[in-house]
Amino acid sequence: MNAFVYFFCFAAGLVIGCLIRPQVSYQRSHFFWARRRHLDAPSSDAALELIPQMIWFADASGGIEYFSGQWRSYTGVEVERHYGRGWHSVIHPDDLPGLRAERERISRTGREFAFRARIRDRFGRYRWFFIQSNPQKDERGKIVRWVGACTDIHNLIAAESELKLNRDRLQLALAAGRMAAWEVDLMTGEIARSENHDQLYGYDQRQARWTFHDFLAAIHEDDQARVYEEIAHLQDSADGTSYSDEFRVRWADGSIHWLASRAQFHRDADGKAAAIRGVLIDVTSLKEAEESIAAAKVAAEDASRAKSQFLANVSHELRTPLGAILGFQRILREPNIPSEERSQYLEIIERNGTALMQLIDDLLDHSRLEAKRLSIENIQTDLHELIDDVQHIGGMKAEQKGVFVLFSRGPRVPRKIIADPTRVRQVLANLVVNAVKFTERGHVRVDVDICVGRELVFDIRDSGIGIRDEERPTLFTPFRQGD
Repeated sequence: MNAFVYFFCFAAGLVIGCLIRPQVSYQRSHFFWARRRHLDAPSSDAALELIPQMIWFADASGGIEYFSGQWRSYTGVEVERHYGRGWHSVIHPDDLPGLRAERERISRTGREFAFRARIRDRFGRYRWFFIQSNPQKDERGKIVRWVGACTDIHNLIAAESELKLNRDRLQLALAAGRMAAWEVDLMTGEIARSENHDQLYGYDQRQARWTFHDFLAAIHEDDQARVYEEIAHLQDSADGTSYSDEFRVRWADGSIHWLASRAQFHRDADGKAAAIRGVLIDVTSLKEAEESIAAAKVAAEDASRAKSQFLANVSHELRTPLGAILGFQRILREPNIPSEERSQYLEIIERNGTALMQLIDDLLDHSRLEAKRLSIENIQTDLHELIDDVQHIGGMKAEQKGVFVLFSRGPRVPRKIIADPTRVRQVLANLVVNAVKFTERGHVRVDVDICVGRELVFDIRDSGIGIRDEERPTLFTPFRQGD
């Protein structure tokens, strides 16, 4: 005699019970599954009541013929009202279209029915259930009924939602901090990683696969060997538990980025390294800041040395005219000095006093520049007179060294201009005096003319040693001076 044997297996993976009924005919088995027509309904109902899931039986078309008592206890409605398609009234409206689509699918394929839907309880609240059923077929393979169960998975869905929310928060935190999480299986070399992991290696799209080989290949060629040797050493070391390193990666656009990796080794029962789990941090900005700080420190140290040298030079420059003034002042105290010689000494004192005053003015101007308090005047200036003054200042220096200073003024150079005469005179005098200072023999030539656009041009040339190529970049750097 043929028989149907039904096992009720649920989430825990345990066989709750079974029902065995002789198969004599479709009509008789139909009576068996229809609760109200089953001769032994009290005993079978008692068995079904022990199952926590809501059990149901349906005909070949999907019309419900039987609900266990858990359905009535949950929905608060007599089961007879939910036979056929009546049970759809307690399904959440948003889930009905998907439920119908799933039913149409299984009607074509005859395969297992599985769907998640929210079912309303007796208090009007919806909970998530996993609705699953299997088809029962006759000898010809025709579906004659469906056996199903509704399992409460509301807490599982809530846990999944909370897990997804936490995962999304973690992804946001990792992305905001330019960080990524990763885990490498040392047996297979496969690397599981967070969504933004590949972006730290310069990829716009997440790569389909990432292995330990891909990791090493992405590292800058100058860092590859060091990183590999460090990981291999820790992997083979019995007490190697933590890994920390920084390395460079080259993006597809050729740019170099710095990454810091912090990880922990996980070992099996035999102490063999099985996996490495860690985080990756983009520290490019930090490295650039460190390099900028280091460069600024070097520049500051150079500026400090240059400033010290400048002050030493200024001290020397001050001592020279001051020594002359004091020395000739002592000579002038002698009562028997001829008048012509006395006049000569007085001129020397005056000349050195003027030079000393110029040095002091230069220092004051520099202090004003550092404090950003140097003011520029725009007043009418006699350019011809200004040029004559500069020629006189440069000529005095040149005469002492036997160097010629030649001035040439173009025919279109105006006499009156709007300028700051003090600053123009100061700049020109400094350039001419410097040219004389570094010219041992020959001449210094100053040409003044008007160029295109009514620009006034001062062209200063000398036959001296010039400026070395390596010193030209520092030409306008404060406290820097050529040898």
